[in-house]
Amino acid sequence: MNFYNVNKFNNLVNTFSGNCLPVTTNNQDYTISKNVYRYYLMCLLTAFIWSLIPLISILEKDEFTSEDFSVPINFFSLLDGKVNVTVFIIVIFFESIAHIYLVAKKAAINLYLIHFVKISTANYLFIRHQLAEVFHTSSETELMEKLKIILDQQRLIIQVTKEFPTLFSPNIIATYLHSTVELCSAAFMMVTASGNIFEQFLILLYTSGVVIEIYLVCYSIELLKRACLSIVDEAFHEPWYDQKLYLQKMFMMIVFTSLIQCRLSTFKTFELSLPVFKVILSNAYSVCLLLLEVQ
Repeated sequence: MNFYNVNKFNNLVNTFSGNCLPVTTNNQDYTISKNVYRYYLMCLLTAFIWSLIPLISILEKDEFTSEDFSVPINFFSLLDGKVNVTVFIIVIFFESIAHIYLVAKKAAINLYLIHFVKISTANYLFIRHQLAEVFHTSSETELMEKLKIILDQQRLIIQVTKEFPTLFSPNIIATYLHSTVELCSAAFMMVTASGNIFEQFLILLYTSGVVIEIYLVCYSIELLKRACLSIVDEAFHEPWYDQKLYLQKMFMMIVFTSLIQCRLSTFKTFELSLPVFKVILSNAYSVCLLLLEVQ
Protein backbone atom coordinates (compact mmCIF):
# COMPACT_ATOMS: atom_id res chain seq x y z
CA MET A 1 0.00 0.00 0.00
CA ASN A 2 1.25 3.49 -0.84
CA PHE A 3 1.04 5.09 2.61
CA TYR A 4 2.20 8.47 1.26
CA ASN A 5 -1.25 9.03 -0.23
CA VAL A 6 -3.31 7.76 2.73
CA ASN A 7 -3.94 11.18 4.33
CA LYS A 8 -4.98 12.69 1.02
CA PHE A 9 -7.30 9.77 0.42
CA ASN A 10 -8.81 9.98 3.92
CA ASN A 11 -9.57 13.67 3.40
CA LEU A 12 -11.38 12.85 0.17
CA VAL A 13 -13.37 10.13 1.90
CA ASN A 14 -14.39 12.48 4.72
CA THR A 15 -15.76 14.96 2.17
CA PHE A 16 -17.30 12.12 0.24
CA SER A 17 -19.06 10.53 3.25
CA GLY A 18 -20.28 13.90 4.51
CA ASN A 19 -22.00 14.72 1.21
CA CYS A 20 -23.49 11.32 0.59
CA LEU A 21 -25.10 8.64 2.68
CA PRO A 22 -23.79 8.29 6.24
CA VAL A 23 -22.40 4.77 6.18
CA THR A 24 -24.67 2.37 8.03
CA THR A 25 -24.23 -1.32 8.74
CA ASN A 26 -26.70 -3.65 7.14
CA ASN A 27 -26.85 -7.39 7.61
CA GLN A 28 -24.59 -8.08 4.64
CA ASP A 29 -21.87 -5.67 5.82
CA TYR A 30 -22.11 -7.06 9.36
CA THR A 31 -21.66 -10.60 8.05
CA ILE A 32 -18.56 -9.62 6.04
CA SER A 33 -16.99 -7.76 8.98
CA LYS A 34 -17.79 -10.55 11.42
CA ASN A 35 -16.25 -13.20 9.16
CA VAL A 36 -13.17 -11.09 8.44
CA TYR A 37 -12.36 -10.65 12.13
CA ARG A 38 -13.14 -14.30 12.86
CA TYR A 39 -10.79 -15.70 10.23
CA TYR A 40 -8.01 -13.21 10.97
CA LEU A 41 -8.17 -14.28 14.62
CA MET A 42 -7.97 -17.90 13.50
CA CYS A 43 -4.87 -17.16 11.38
CA LEU A 44 -3.22 -15.29 14.28
CA LEU A 45 -3.84 -18.13 16.72
CA THR A 46 -2.60 -20.84 14.35
CA ALA A 47 0.57 -18.85 13.49
CA PHE A 48 1.23 -18.30 17.20
CA ILE A 49 0.65 -21.95 18.16
CA TRP A 50 2.73 -23.13 15.19
CA SER A 51 5.73 -21.13 16.40
CA LEU A 52 5.39 -22.57 19.94
CA ILE A 53 5.27 -26.24 18.91
CA PRO A 54 9.10 -26.67 19.17
CA LEU A 55 8.86 -25.99 22.93
CA ILE A 56 7.73 -29.60 23.33
CA SER A 57 11.26 -30.75 22.45
CA ILE A 58 12.54 -29.15 25.69
CA LEU A 59 11.30 -32.26 27.51
CA GLU A 60 13.54 -34.48 25.38
CA LYS A 61 16.93 -32.69 25.07
CA ASP A 62 19.05 -29.82 26.34
CA GLU A 63 20.78 -28.60 23.14
CA PHE A 64 19.06 -27.39 20.01
CA THR A 65 19.91 -26.58 16.39
CA SER A 66 18.14 -24.61 13.65
CA GLU A 67 16.22 -27.73 12.64
CA ASP A 68 14.36 -27.71 15.97
CA PHE A 69 12.50 -24.50 15.11
CA SER A 70 9.27 -24.28 13.12
CA VAL A 71 11.08 -21.73 10.91
CA PRO A 72 14.83 -22.45 10.54
CA ILE A 73 17.18 -19.64 11.61
CA ASN A 74 20.69 -19.31 10.19
CA PHE A 75 22.47 -17.41 12.96
CA PHE A 76 23.39 -20.68 14.73
CA SER A 77 26.65 -20.76 12.78
CA LEU A 78 27.80 -17.97 15.11
CA LEU A 79 27.00 -20.12 18.15
CA ASP A 80 28.80 -23.32 17.13
CA GLY A 81 25.56 -24.67 15.68
CA LYS A 82 23.88 -25.37 19.04
CA VAL A 83 22.13 -23.37 21.78
CA ASN A 84 20.92 -24.11 25.28
CA VAL A 85 17.35 -24.12 26.60
CA THR A 86 17.32 -20.44 27.63
CA VAL A 87 18.41 -19.15 24.22
CA PHE A 88 16.04 -21.59 22.56
CA ILE A 89 13.04 -20.24 24.49
CA ILE A 90 14.04 -16.61 23.85
CA VAL A 91 14.39 -17.20 20.11
CA ILE A 92 11.02 -18.95 19.96
CA PHE A 93 9.45 -16.02 21.84
CA PHE A 94 10.74 -13.49 19.29
CA GLU A 95 9.83 -15.82 16.44
CA SER A 96 6.21 -16.04 17.66
CA ILE A 97 6.04 -12.23 17.91
CA ALA A 98 7.35 -11.96 14.33
CA HIS A 99 4.70 -14.42 13.10
CA ILE A 100 1.90 -12.46 14.80
CA TYR A 101 3.27 -9.16 13.48
CA LEU A 102 3.37 -10.37 9.88
CA VAL A 103 -0.15 -11.80 9.97
CA ALA A 104 -1.54 -8.74 11.80
CA LYS A 105 0.11 -6.34 9.36
CA LYS A 106 -1.39 -8.12 6.37
CA ALA A 107 -4.76 -8.24 8.14
CA ALA A 108 -4.68 -4.50 8.91
CA ILE A 109 -4.04 -3.55 5.28
CA ASN A 110 -6.79 -5.84 3.99
CA LEU A 111 -9.23 -4.56 6.62
CA TYR A 112 -8.45 -0.99 5.53
CA LEU A 113 -9.12 -2.02 1.92
CA ILE A 114 -12.40 -3.78 2.76
CA HIS A 115 -13.54 -0.84 4.89
CA PHE A 116 -13.22 1.74 2.11
CA VAL A 117 -14.58 -0.63 -0.49
CA LYS A 118 -17.70 -1.02 1.69
CA ILE A 119 -17.97 2.77 2.09
CA SER A 120 -17.84 3.24 -1.68
CA THR A 121 -20.32 0.42 -2.27
CA ALA A 122 -22.77 1.90 0.25
CA ASN A 123 -22.63 5.30 -1.45
CA TYR A 124 -23.08 3.81 -4.92
CA LEU A 125 -26.17 1.97 -3.66
CA PHE A 126 -27.47 5.16 -2.04
CA ILE A 127 -27.12 7.09 -5.30
CA ARG A 128 -28.89 4.25 -7.12
CA HIS A 129 -31.81 4.34 -4.65
CA GLN A 130 -31.96 8.15 -4.70
CA LEU A 131 -31.94 8.29 -8.50
CA ALA A 132 -34.81 5.76 -8.72
CA GLU A 133 -37.04 7.94 -6.54
CA VAL A 134 -36.17 11.34 -7.97
CA PHE A 135 -38.55 11.12 -10.97
CA HIS A 136 -41.58 10.82 -8.70
CA THR A 137 -41.10 14.51 -7.83
CA SER A 138 -43.86 16.67 -9.26
CA SER A 139 -41.97 19.97 -9.57
CA GLU A 140 -39.46 20.36 -12.41
CA THR A 141 -37.39 22.80 -10.39
CA GLU A 142 -37.18 20.35 -7.51
CA LEU A 143 -36.32 17.54 -9.92
CA MET A 144 -33.49 19.58 -11.45
CA GLU A 145 -32.09 20.41 -8.00
CA LYS A 146 -32.12 16.76 -6.97
CA LEU A 147 -30.43 15.69 -10.20
CA LYS A 148 -27.71 18.30 -9.58
CA ILE A 149 -27.18 16.91 -6.09
CA ILE A 150 -26.90 13.38 -7.49
CA LEU A 151 -24.40 14.57 -10.10
CA ASP A 152 -22.30 16.18 -7.36
CA GLN A 153 -22.42 12.99 -5.32
CA GLN A 154 -21.42 10.94 -8.35
CA ARG A 155 -18.56 13.33 -9.07
CA LEU A 156 -17.30 12.95 -5.51
CA ILE A 157 -17.45 9.17 -5.54
CA ILE A 158 -15.63 9.03 -8.88
CA GLN A 159 -12.99 11.37 -7.48
CA VAL A 160 -12.48 9.01 -4.55
CA THR A 161 -12.44 5.78 -6.56
CA LYS A 162 -9.92 7.29 -9.00
CA GLU A 163 -7.46 7.29 -6.08
CA PHE A 164 -7.93 3.55 -5.52
CA PRO A 165 -5.26 2.37 -8.02
CA THR A 166 -2.71 4.84 -6.61
CA LEU A 167 -3.33 3.73 -3.05
CA PHE A 168 -4.21 0.05 -3.32
CA SER A 169 -2.47 -1.20 -6.47
CA PRO A 170 0.74 -2.36 -4.72
CA ASN A 171 -1.32 -4.17 -2.08
CA ILE A 172 -3.62 -5.78 -4.67
CA ILE A 173 -0.64 -7.10 -6.67
CA ALA A 174 1.12 -8.30 -3.50
CA THR A 175 -2.10 -10.00 -2.30
CA TYR A 176 -2.50 -11.79 -5.64
CA LEU A 177 1.07 -13.11 -5.72
CA HIS A 178 1.39 -13.77 -2.00
CA SER A 179 -1.91 -15.65 -1.85
CA THR A 180 -0.90 -17.91 -4.71
CA VAL A 181 2.46 -18.75 -3.10
CA GLU A 182 0.96 -19.10 0.38
CA LEU A 183 -1.80 -21.49 -0.69
CA CYS A 184 0.64 -23.50 -2.80
CA SER A 185 3.07 -23.80 0.12
CA ALA A 186 0.30 -24.75 2.56
CA ALA A 187 -1.01 -27.45 0.23
CA PHE A 188 2.52 -28.79 -0.31
CA MET A 189 3.11 -28.90 3.46
CA MET A 190 -0.18 -30.74 3.98
CA VAL A 191 0.74 -33.43 1.48
CA THR A 192 4.37 -33.84 2.59
CA ALA A 193 3.76 -33.53 6.36
CA SER A 194 5.58 -36.05 8.54
CA GLY A 195 2.39 -37.52 9.96
CA ASN A 196 1.87 -35.24 12.96
CA ILE A 197 -1.91 -34.86 13.01
CA PHE A 198 -1.82 -31.72 15.16
CA GLU A 199 0.55 -29.93 12.76
CA GLN A 200 -1.58 -30.97 9.81
CA PHE A 201 -4.65 -29.63 11.60
CA LEU A 202 -2.92 -26.27 12.19
CA ILE A 203 -1.91 -26.05 8.53
CA LEU A 204 -5.47 -26.86 7.45
CA LEU A 205 -6.88 -24.29 9.86
CA TYR A 206 -4.48 -21.56 8.67
CA THR A 207 -5.12 -22.41 5.02
CA SER A 208 -8.88 -22.19 5.57
CA GLY A 209 -8.43 -18.75 7.11
CA VAL A 210 -6.31 -17.57 4.18
CA VAL A 211 -8.84 -18.86 1.63
CA ILE A 212 -11.73 -17.14 3.40
CA GLU A 213 -9.69 -13.94 3.74
CA ILE A 214 -8.95 -13.82 0.00
CA TYR A 215 -12.57 -14.67 -0.80
CA LEU A 216 -13.95 -11.85 1.37
CA VAL A 217 -11.57 -9.32 -0.19
CA CYS A 218 -12.54 -10.47 -3.70
CA TYR A 219 -16.24 -10.57 -2.77
CA SER A 220 -16.18 -7.01 -1.39
CA ILE A 221 -14.48 -5.71 -4.54
CA GLU A 222 -16.97 -7.65 -6.70
CA LEU A 223 -19.89 -5.97 -4.87
CA LEU A 224 -18.28 -2.57 -5.49
CA LYS A 225 -17.90 -3.22 -9.21
CA ARG A 226 -21.51 -4.37 -9.52
CA ALA A 227 -22.78 -1.35 -7.58
CA CYS A 228 -20.66 0.97 -9.71
CA LEU A 229 -22.17 -0.28 -12.98
CA SER A 230 -25.77 -0.55 -11.73
CA ILE A 231 -26.47 3.02 -10.59
CA VAL A 232 -29.14 3.61 -13.26
CA ASP A 233 -30.64 0.11 -13.36
CA GLU A 234 -33.68 1.07 -11.28
CA ALA A 235 -34.02 4.65 -12.54
CA PHE A 236 -33.94 3.60 -16.18
CA HIS A 237 -37.43 2.08 -15.81
CA GLU A 238 -38.82 5.31 -14.34
CA PRO A 239 -40.55 7.95 -16.55
CA TRP A 240 -37.39 9.99 -17.21
CA TYR A 241 -38.24 10.12 -20.92
CA ASP A 242 -41.39 12.16 -20.13
CA GLN A 243 -39.36 15.03 -18.67
CA LYS A 244 -38.07 18.15 -20.37
CA LEU A 245 -35.11 17.78 -22.72
CA TYR A 246 -32.58 19.40 -20.37
CA LEU A 247 -33.65 17.00 -17.59
CA GLN A 248 -33.25 14.06 -19.95
CA LYS A 249 -29.75 15.29 -20.80
CA MET A 250 -28.86 15.50 -17.11
CA PHE A 251 -30.09 11.95 -16.62
CA MET A 252 -28.14 10.71 -19.64
CA MET A 253 -25.04 12.39 -18.24
CA ILE A 254 -25.48 10.27 -15.11
CA VAL A 255 -25.98 7.19 -17.31
CA PHE A 256 -22.77 7.76 -19.28
CA THR A 257 -20.81 8.60 -16.14
CA SER A 258 -21.94 5.32 -14.56
CA LEU A 259 -20.17 3.43 -17.35
CA ILE A 260 -16.82 4.39 -15.83
CA GLN A 261 -15.55 1.21 -14.20
CA CYS A 262 -14.12 1.25 -10.70
CA ARG A 263 -10.66 -0.31 -10.56
CA LEU A 264 -8.36 -0.92 -7.62
CA SER A 265 -5.28 -2.06 -9.51
CA THR A 266 -3.26 -0.43 -12.26
CA PHE A 267 -2.88 -3.79 -14.01
CA LYS A 268 -6.00 -5.61 -15.15
CA THR A 269 -4.35 -9.02 -14.70
CA PHE A 270 -4.07 -8.52 -10.94
CA GLU A 271 -7.51 -6.98 -10.44
CA LEU A 272 -9.15 -8.92 -7.60
CA SER A 273 -12.69 -10.24 -8.13
CA LEU A 274 -14.56 -13.53 -7.78
CA PRO A 275 -13.29 -14.86 -11.15
CA VAL A 276 -9.74 -13.93 -10.12
CA PHE A 277 -10.27 -15.78 -6.83
CA LYS A 278 -10.81 -18.96 -8.83
CA VAL A 279 -7.68 -18.21 -10.85
CA ILE A 280 -5.63 -17.87 -7.62
CA LEU A 281 -6.85 -21.26 -6.38
CA SER A 282 -6.18 -22.83 -9.77
CA ASN A 283 -2.65 -21.40 -9.99
CA ALA A 284 -1.82 -22.51 -6.44
CA TYR A 285 -3.08 -26.03 -7.19
CA SER A 286 -1.09 -26.22 -10.45
CA VAL A 287 2.17 -25.06 -8.85
CA CYS A 288 1.67 -27.49 -5.95
CA LEU A 289 1.26 -30.39 -8.38
CA LEU A 290 4.42 -29.27 -10.20
CA LEU A 291 6.40 -29.23 -6.94
CA LEU A 292 5.14 -32.69 -6.04
CA GLU A 293 6.20 -33.99 -9.46
CA VAL A 294 9.66 -32.45 -9.08
CA GLN A 295 10.02 -33.96 -5.64
